[in-house]
Amino acid sequence: VYEYESSPFCRKVREMCCLLDLEVEYRPVPGARGGAFAKELFAGGKTMVPYMRDPNADVAMYESDDICQYLRETYGPAQDAYDPKALWPLTFGPFQLITSTLAALVRGLPGGQRRPDARAGNEERKPLELW
Repeated sequence: VYEYESSPFCRKVREMCCLLDLEVEYRPVPGARGGAFAKELFAGGKTMVPYMRDPNADVAMYESDDICQYLRETYGPAQDAYDPKALWPLTFGPFQLITSTLAALVRGLPGGQRRPDARAGNEERKPLELW
């Protein structure tokens, strides 16, 4: 999943991945600029996040609602095993958008733009792997 921290739409996808207890490789793309992942991210034809590639099914897609629906249907429990109303914080758009946006604003929009004190050339470096 290509994403950046302060995007409310990316947050929705992160929350769904957490809820489904999925092992996900997140590729941070601060301010959706691409950096080290620009070639991969923009191969989908758009310059937006979130962008998800599922190597298990050879599926790639944009749009947080589509990604969340795909994840639920592909990796979630059978629909008769849970009450879909329990997902309202993620599926009721206005609530999720407002709360995620407020959380990002309170935290100073992390990852939303390049920090002015960041080293020149950081975006061209190979990404770090943290385990």
